[in-house]
Amino acid sequence: MLDLFSSGDPNKIIERSSRLRIEGKHDKAEQLLKKSIKNSKSDFLILLELSKTQFEMGKIAEAINTLRSSYYISPEEINKIINVGEDIHYRATSQKDQTASVLIEMYIKKRDFESLKKIFDTLSSDEIKNLFAYFEKLYLNVKNTKTVDQYNKKDIEICLAMGILYLYNKSFKEAKPILEMLFRTQVKDRDFILSEYLNVAKTTYGNPEPYIAIGDLYILINDKDKAINYFQKASSIDPKLKTDISNKIEENITDTKEISESSKYSIVDLAIEKKDYKKALDIIYEIIKEKNEVTDEIVRKTYQIIQNAPDFVEGYKLLVEILLLKKDISKVFTNLEKIYELKNEEKDFILGVINRVEQSNLSNEVIYLLKAKIFSENEEFKEAAKIIKNVYLKNNSYTFDVEKLANKILDKDPENIDALETLCQIFLDKGEVDKLKKLCDYLISINKDEYISTAKKYLQIIYEKNSSDLEVKLNLCIALIKLGKIKESEIMILETLKTNPETFYIIIPQFYNAAKKDKDVASIVLKILKNLERRKFDPFLYDFSLCEISYLASDLEFSLGMLKDMFENYPEKEDDLLELLERIKDFYPENELVAEFEFNLFLNKKDFKKAYESLIKLKKDKSKLGHILDNLYILNKNNPENVSIVESIAEILDEMGFYEKIIKEVENLSSKLDQQKVGKIKFYIGKAYANKGMVNDAATLLYQAIILDKSLNEISLSILKDLLKYDPFSLRIHYTLSLAYYLNKNIDLAIDEMFEIVKIDQNQINIVISELEKWNENISNNPKLNFSLGTLYFETAQYEKGISKMYETYEMDNSYLDSIISLMSNYIEKESENGEMLYATGVFYSKKGLFKLASDYLYNAMSIETGLKEKVVSQLQFIINQQPDEVDPRFSLAQVYKDMHNYMQAITLLRQIELINPAETENVISFYKEMLINEPNNTFLLISLADSYLKANKIKDAVELYSKIIKINKKYIDEIIDRILDLENKDVEIQLFLVDLYYEKDDFENASNWLNFLYLTSDIDVYEKITEKANLIISRDPKNQKIVSLLSHIYYDLKKFDKLIELTMEIYEKSTKDDEKIRYGILLAQAFKNLGNNEKKEEILSFIKNLNIDLFYEIIFQIYEEEKSKKGSKIEKMFKNGLTNDEKMILDYALNLYKQQRYFESINILNRKFNDKNLDFERIYLLSQNYEKIGNITYALEIASKLRDSSEKKHLNHLINLMKKLGYYGEIEGMLRSKIHDTSFASEFTKTKYYRNLFSDYRIII
Repeated sequence: MLDLFSSGDPNKIIERSSRLRIEGKHDKAEQLLKKSIKNSKSDFLILLELSKTQFEMGKIAEAINTLRSSYYISPEEINKIINVGEDIHYRATSQKDQTASVLIEMYIKKRDFESLKKIFDTLSSDEIKNLFAYFEKLYLNVKNTKTVDQYNKKDIEICLAMGILYLYNKSFKEAKPILEMLFRTQVKDRDFILSEYLNVAKTTYGNPEPYIAIGDLYILINDKDKAINYFQKASSIDPKLKTDISNKIEENITDTKEISESSKYSIVDLAIEKKDYKKALDIIYEIIKEKNEVTDEIVRKTYQIIQNAPDFVEGYKLLVEILLLKKDISKVFTNLEKIYELKNEEKDFILGVINRVEQSNLSNEVIYLLKAKIFSENEEFKEAAKIIKNVYLKNNSYTFDVEKLANKILDKDPENIDALETLCQIFLDKGEVDKLKKLCDYLISINKDEYISTAKKYLQIIYEKNSSDLEVKLNLCIALIKLGKIKESEIMILETLKTNPETFYIIIPQFYNAAKKDKDVASIVLKILKNLERRKFDPFLYDFSLCEISYLASDLEFSLGMLKDMFENYPEKEDDLLELLERIKDFYPENELVAEFEFNLFLNKKDFKKAYESLIKLKKDKSKLGHILDNLYILNKNNPENVSIVESIAEILDEMGFYEKIIKEVENLSSKLDQQKVGKIKFYIGKAYANKGMVNDAATLLYQAIILDKSLNEISLSILKDLLKYDPFSLRIHYTLSLAYYLNKNIDLAIDEMFEIVKIDQNQINIVISELEKWNENISNNPKLNFSLGTLYFETAQYEKGISKMYETYEMDNSYLDSIISLMSNYIEKESENGEMLYATGVFYSKKGLFKLASDYLYNAMSIETGLKEKVVSQLQFIINQQPDEVDPRFSLAQVYKDMHNYMQAITLLRQIELINPAETENVISFYKEMLINEPNNTFLLISLADSYLKANKIKDAVELYSKIIKINKKYIDEIIDRILDLENKDVEIQLFLVDLYYEKDDFENASNWLNFLYLTSDIDVYEKITEKANLIISRDPKNQKIVSLLSHIYYDLKKFDKLIELTMEIYEKSTKDDEKIRYGILLAQAFKNLGNNEKKEEILSFIKNLNIDLFYEIIFQIYEEEKSKKGSKIEKMFKNGLTNDEKMILDYALNLYKQQRYFESINILNRKFNDKNLDFERIYLLSQNYEKIGNITYALEIASKLRDSSEKKHLNHLINLMKKLGYYGEIEGMLRSKIHDTSFASEFTKTKYYRNLFSDYRIII
């Protein structure tokens, strides 16, 4: 293009503009100012003037945009921008929401919140609403497109503006997250944010939200004291918030050690208000630990907690600790009792406190009793008893408490000597002689010297007070005997009996219990009895007593001899003698002498049952088995129907190894018995057969035995397993084993035995099935039983039943899945035409997750049995629902629908397959082609196939199909257009086809637009095709200016200047519109110039310039921008497609992105080194500028450090500016000094400009 721009002095331009404004020629002034903009720093004043001009013209929005643009030209002149903005804002004709938007942006950049607030206060509610709409749009754009760490300086300013505006508008909920984010990430803005929150808080009386927000901000910087202070202010404004604030403090302030004492008390108050007393106590403990003293405030808070929560034990524990520090022991004990009353689990704490009191020598009886009580609760009875004994001995005024505790101890530890002795002393002191006598009797019964001595001590005291008490005298005698003082006891008893013979009937029975417990006592009593004259006493009672005491004194033979004589001499006393015999049996359990005596006694009495019971007791002595057996035969002869006798005969014969005798005799003896009760007898006979090697007979009898008596299962199993070793093929053994396992509820082993039977003899299969069916009726949820029964059904060709059992098995236990599949797969080889079996196998494969196999089987099942169609469709749909990402079941279901000629359903499934896995597109295409064989003109199929071609990038095939569809029915044009428009990447071919579609429906507007788009984005080799399409359109729509303009540009680019002139000359000459005439005139002038006709060129240029000079330059600029945009678009396309390695072109593209503020994209492109050294310096320079723009100055300087070696002044200027921003003045000086000796570096540049600036900066620092 021609360079038709010229430069001018901005001040003169502004002066001219001002004159035009004064004359009222605002349009001319605006055009002059716009024309003078050169996109350089000199534009700043022009933009300010343009903004004022546009405002006066009523173009408020344009004025604001112009003013905003001026900042980007010269940011350092922000104050001048604000002055203009404020001037416009306060004018009567201003739209304050729009002027406020730009002013707020400027104030935010300066952090001038005072001015910002003043401007905000000038706005009405509607203006505020509009202002918010503007900033919210900016904020949401930033928030939704970037993460916080990607925010640049501009993004931060937008967020800050949004947050502050929300704050001024009292929208605290919306302001909070924005300002918290900024507070967290922008350290330099923290004071501003806090200050504005405080200012707003002062004007929002009664609203706690600002104070809560300030507290949260201080939490972010870990200033806990200030945070708590502001939280307290919030809670004082609204007490309802105390719980929430307490929770907030608890969440954010976990370590209270770092906060002040006053803050701690604040947390205590909030915790008490929230009823979180534990939290309050923890803080109080912390305060006490830090101060090592108890203040009145601590005591007050503690009593407040106890008052609010009278059942809260921890409160009393704290109070106890406080009282200990204050040495107030009486109150300590009161509170300890309260703690124990509320929660006796606090025993360790109470004992710890008591120990501390004891160490201070401040204990008393009350404290000791509490300690004993706790020891008793802890089951430390020995220590507890010692304490109460000492307390009672020191001070018997606590008798009631001591007695109560002693009884409590003895309930759990009945032999505690200290507690027993304490009770003895209490009963003696209280004169409760009967209780003391009972207690002494109990002490003697314990049979330990320490206890007996204690009893003797107190019995002696009672005896000395009342020697006529016969009971005391007898117990004292027993105690003396137990203590080895035999002579003293014997003398005492004999003297009593001689002086009072009638006491015999009292004394001897009294001694029975003592003699029963102690052999020594019994021996003394026996000696005394033998020294007495029998004639003086009742003969039966004397003999009875002598017999009783004799066995107690271990003279059993003498006692049994006397008992035999007494049965003969005193038949009328049989009941008493039988009771005596029972006592002897109890005293000598399982004694052979006693059992023999009893057997003979009952045999003589013909009481065979008791005789049998006595005889069996002798069985433990194996040497007497023969004797017992003989007597059992005698009993059997007298009582042949007694099953137990025959069982015992069989058992003893078994023990003695007389197996033949068992087989011959016992079987005969059992024939007379009730056959429902002979299970054990049959077991012994079966065992005898087993030992004789008669395997089948043994199995038969054991089978009968375990049916009659299930308790024989385990022992029978052991025998049967041994038998199996001798004959593993015996069906009887396997049947008996399976029954035994079944009755023993070991079903799996029972099933295994049944299968062994089938292996041995296939003819048994129906019997086994029948047996398993019976088991199946009684047993639920046994998968092995179901699977086994199903297996046998398959074996006998009962497939329907077998399949049913397989379903049941899987429902019970899905671990059988592999076994089920394996079984059914084997049978499918034999029964390949069984549709139900194929269907079931497909179902099981789907459960296994093998969807391809499942789908194949299901499809084959339907192919064989069409009646399964609905089930197959349902199952395939189920698989799809369960595994939505699997394509195999969808292919199978599509195949089913295809066979049913339900193409719409098939198409739906195929489309789903493409969405799930685009790699399946080729298979989907094949599927469509198969369906098209039957219905070649089915438009739905054709459209679907074309869509798949597009997905497979087979554009040519897709276009052919779409063309065919349109030939069949034009109504599908719009639908096809929509499909193509939805494509993300449209290549040239598809775009040209899109033009054809629009052309076909006479939509020349859109056809023209797409051709224009193609022209802008395509390479020159496509222009001929574009020209062809454009000529078609123009033949139908000759007045289409878009196409004419497009063709004229293409002819120009293709250097077909004669065609350009032929196309546009008539339009140029006849046009009455200035812009149209100028546009075509520029093209014609260039065409004539290129054809060498300069005269015609100058004629046209002169005419159009005179027509409207301003519009001429404006169109020139537009054409320039269009060319630049087109070039940029092509570069971007080439870069993205990897079609260019031209470093200059890449740099131009990155610069273009930088100017569009697409900094991150520009960085990505520049992050690779260039081969050209000079271009690489330019790359580094631009990369550093990008990082500077996004606010990462440090990294920008790190990258720019390589520019030291560049000879370009702008590169060094950029590097020095970054160093100055970060304060690296020494580095700057060193670098500039090194350049003094560089001859290629201008001395004027080094010494004058940069040194002057450099040392000026030094002076500022100093």
